[in-house]
Amino acid sequence: MKEHIEKEYKVMLSEKQFQKLCDLLGNPKPVRQENRYYDTEDWQIRRQFGSMRIRTVNGMHIFTLKIRRNADTVTEYEMPVNENSLWALHSPKVQELLKQCGITAPLQEIGRLTTWRAKKVTEDAEICLDYNEYREQYDYEVEYEYLRPHDGLKAFQELLDQIGAKYEGNCRSKVMRAVGTPWLNQ
Repeated sequence: MKEHIEKEYKVMLSEKQFQKLCDLLGNPKPVRQENRYYDTEDWQIRRQFGSMRIRTVNGMHIFTLKIRRNADTVTEYEMPVNENSLWALHSPKVQELLKQCGITAPLQEIGRLTTWRAKKVTEDAEICLDYNEYREQYDYEVEYEYLRPHDGLKAFQELLDQIGAKYEGNCRSKVMRAVGTPWLNQ
């Protein structure tokens, strides 16, 4: 299982800002991602400021468990699984990780979200342009994920300045938007 620290900034955009940013970045081709989110009935993962999903991209299924460390950094655990379903979470490696994180109750699917993601990779960061669909809603988002240490906040804001947007803290996560449970929105 792969483990790494993820540091990112993310902002919701209007459709106009999103299109302008796509144009600025050379209109990278979007790829469809199917995300299914899981937790226990009593929200053991969410209570640790975490999230768990299986994402399907280009026929591959990737299990991911994220545990938040601070406002813009998470520890992310990833591994391929056989399918995008609850059954894939019965893998011995997944079960061992959940046990290590104190997640002991049965899991259930809590939400779904489809993303059309276009990426632009620079020397310092991966810029993800996401169009998301969930619960009969849609939104536009840009994520700036570090590839190496640098003043990413400054670089991200300079990018946002070009489309009239401002970074004021990370927007709500995809899982929180997909699930829509009021206490998760805090």
